[in-house]
Amino acid sequence: MDDERPSTTPSTTELKKELRAKFRQLRRDSTNPGSELAGQRHAPLALEDLGRFLNISDGASICQPIAEDLAVKDLAQAQRQHSEMIQGTAPGIPQGATQRTAAAFVSAPDEPDTTGLLSWLASHGWRIITPAMHYAQPLPDGSIPDDTAPTRNGKLLTIGWQQLAVGSGPLRNSAIVADTGTGAGTGTDERVPSMGAGELSTADVIFVPAVAVDRHGVRLGHGAGWYDRALIHRAADAMLIAVVWPWEITDSLPYDHYDVRMDAVLTSQGVRRFAAL
Repeated sequence: MDDERPSTTPSTTELKKELRAKFRQLRRDSTNPGSELAGQRHAPLALEDLGRFLNISDGASICQPIAEDLAVKDLAQAQRQHSEMIQGTAPGIPQGATQRTAAAFVSAPDEPDTTGLLSWLASHGWRIITPAMHYAQPLPDGSIPDDTAPTRNGKLLTIGWQQLAVGSGPLRNSAIVADTGTGAGTGTDERVPSMGAGELSTADVIFVPAVAVDRHGVRLGHGAGWYDRALIHRAADAMLIAVVWPWEITDSLPYDHYDVRMDAVLTSQGVRRFAAL
């Protein structure tokens, strides 16, 4: 007689939940000065490697092949390179070239700092769009409207974008303020007109936040599904780059059919492009 006991194998959802908790705890641990990970929090994102990876001086393509292995740098070297990037020593977009668009995000305190990345992109002539989120209401039948996503606290957020004006004021993370539900606003700059979800189709490169990413490009997000829904609107040839801490690159992650694989990952230690499956 067959054993009809229910399976004890964890579901993909349960595995993702457990892994999120694990990686979030590592982020908390990394803020402890005595942690082995603490030193990695102070190194800026590897913008020199990113400059080589993104072929921004060639209008024919947006990337060029690089070595598969991460280029490990010590902290002092990374800081020098970050300073050089901000001073504009990396190759720029040639005069007369079509302006490129990057979709990026303003980092939360526990995420790799993206302010240097945003400044670097702007200094090289890139147009930058960032998430624009507003609270939404369910439809009369209780269903979720198109181009909205639920937050972890049960609220709905619109999926949209707005153009970032670097240097016009303090950068704020819209996702974090909106997701906690604190305050009246979502953190989106009301002075800047919001664009719809389809605006993402204009992006040549999309920098995506993640809790972790594996060596096949599978991304573990924060769990609300905002980016899963947003990325539906990406251009077919857009380059997807996850932005994580170095210790958040892992061998394998569970995934669902709707998960969008990343093309590459950016950390303070370099850029790695994932092989196509």
